[in-house]
Amino acid sequence: MGIQHVESRPARRQHLGSLGRALGTGCLCAVALAGALGTGCGQSGPTFEVRELSLDLLSGEATWEQVAAHPGQAPYVGELCPSLDPEVDGADLLSLLMPPPAEVRIRVPEEFGQLQLMVAAGVSFDSHRSLPDDELYLELGFEVWVEGDLAFTHSELLERIPMPKGRPWGRPANSKGIDVSGGDELRLITTCKNAEGEHVLPEVAFEAGFARLRLVRPFQVESSSATKKRPNVILILQDTQRADRLGAYGYGRPTSPHLDALAERGTTLLEAHATSSWTWPSTTSVLTGLDPTEHGVLDENSCYLDTSLASLPLIFQREGMRTAGFSGSRLIQPGKNYDTGFQHFEGQRGKFWKSDGLMPRAISWVREHKDERFFLYLHLVDTHAPHTPDDESLELLTSGAPEGWSPDLFQKYTQLVSRATLGNQPTDNLDAVVSPEMRLWMSELYDACVRTGDKQVGALLQALKDLGLEENTVIAFTSDHGEEFFEHGRLEHGHGLHRELVRVPVILAGPGVAAGLRLDTPVSNRHLAPTLARLAGAELDTAGDGLDLTQLGEDSDRAVLFGTEHGLWRFPRRAPQHGMISDGWVLHWAPEGFPSGQSAVRGEDGRLGPGPGDWRLFERSDDLNEMRDRAAEEPELGRAMLQQLSERLKVLKARRTSKALAAGNSTLNTLDAIGYLGDDGAEQQENQDPAGTDSVEPGPNR
Repeated sequence: MGIQHVESRPARRQHLGSLGRALGTGCLCAVALAGALGTGCGQSGPTFEVRELSLDLLSGEATWEQVAAHPGQAPYVGELCPSLDPEVDGADLLSLLMPPPAEVRIRVPEEFGQLQLMVAAGVSFDSHRSLPDDELYLELGFEVWVEGDLAFTHSELLERIPMPKGRPWGRPANSKGIDVSGGDELRLITTCKNAEGEHVLPEVAFEAGFARLRLVRPFQVESSSATKKRPNVILILQDTQRADRLGAYGYGRPTSPHLDALAERGTTLLEAHATSSWTWPSTTSVLTGLDPTEHGVLDENSCYLDTSLASLPLIFQREGMRTAGFSGSRLIQPGKNYDTGFQHFEGQRGKFWKSDGLMPRAISWVREHKDERFFLYLHLVDTHAPHTPDDESLELLTSGAPEGWSPDLFQKYTQLVSRATLGNQPTDNLDAVVSPEMRLWMSELYDACVRTGDKQVGALLQALKDLGLEENTVIAFTSDHGEEFFEHGRLEHGHGLHRELVRVPVILAGPGVAAGLRLDTPVSNRHLAPTLARLAGAELDTAGDGLDLTQLGEDSDRAVLFGTEHGLWRFPRRAPQHGMISDGWVLHWAPEGFPSGQSAVRGEDGRLGPGPGDWRLFERSDDLNEMRDRAAEEPELGRAMLQQLSERLKVLKARRTSKALAAGNSTLNTLDAIGYLGDDGAEQQENQDPAGTDSVEPGPNR
């Protein structure tokens, strides 16, 4: 299960700020960009290569012309998965599927200069099942032609006995891609031959094609050292970290000595909230500054970071900064475009990469680039299940595992309590499902993981001090969501929007950040993106919504939104939930939820259908933990907030540029293993409402 090293594939953006607008949204001129970054005008100095994505051929409108196609299926954009085995470079990728025999032509825009075409070729892992009875095997061929010259070829044999681990993607020998120029004609061809080597037209339209078709421009950028006015930036996201389990947020147990010290020399946002209660939508918000309804990364049916959006790594790269990302999450990986804008990206497929393995790699990278200004993103997973704290933290913060405990019980209990309680309120029979001793143990085990992660963050902070980088580096610490430990009758995350799930830490320290400041204004941690950009002397255009978390004033108190497509509302059927904090109140709205006392209706196929909609209302002043639903007592206030939320979601959805691109088999297996698909995961895959969050009209309830 090796480490993935991925070269930078930054994208052409629609929200690029002043530099992007000056250069236009078309081809980026390397000379102009170099001049904007200070590398022209006769200046000289150490340089590094940037690989700018000039055009993603699979994003937006079709860029190809169909020449030939299999009669059963024309070429189309979709998921292709050559292998389900995490050991194999065959995970599902967005692809141009061309069931053989097929041919398309692509014309490189004339205004582009010298580029490199990135490409991979493959066939679905289960294609062997469709072999005709009279064929021993079939050979599928893949060809890329540039101006009449064969530039890349690959082939796959489909035999009745499949390869045990599936197939890896076929890639060009030159990892930097195929050389092309503006105006060139590209021809992509798939073929099918029988055992005699004859071209044949198979009855079945095999899932085969070309993945990650991208035109990339390499050029050199001059590097510079960090200063207080132009600092390094480090963004640390600890996956599944509750704010209230840190000493800086009032927790009494010794879980976070290093983060507490960081908070003392910086600013702590006491009421920061994630945009979602699970990883994909929330992390994308942290990197782009956008709400999930706007950026479009919502669930397994819409799970690709849109390469046309501005993001922190891209903006910082254009500032002449080295950019690197290290992700321990199984979801934040290159296959879903999360390497966009990073010159260096490391992650592991198939399992969570805990910080004891990740952090030494990251610190090594910092040492290597200590004399260059950089942006470093760390996605840590120490507090995400499976909970495996280090021995010292385990001994300090736990009282010993109860009899019968095993790590797989965590997810089993998640399923059991979901079935035991139909509401999001504590159930009277919780003790019969999970004993108090087991609940205490799981909570203590989580605390030990918090301290384990804190220790690794401490190692990074010490390395910065030893390298003399502390005074010239901005550090931000946050999380993508929290974790429930039965506060509202459930376990884990993603299923709702209560405080324990969406309140997250935000700690900022470094040049330009006030020391010892603690602010209780409700904010969203998506505003970290424009804040960090400004602290580094850059701008991240977020459609006029770029709140600076270091400049909060009386006018900063605005509505805070969050949501999840994995919500559970009285019945174990996943459905969207939206939430909002405004003027001291919290609204939770399930457009397909069931009001209290109303039974779910099953269709002829036996599956639960959507409800008419329902909402809950909580007053923050005397019910911060959201235990008393005030919706029946304050119906007019609730309806007004519901209307406000609905209108805001409409505006955000209208701004969305991305298409809904669903996960493939490999990703669905990962989601199921983590527990994100839930009890009704298979039902959701078959019965997903294609409208998703498009339906934002208030329901008829209350």
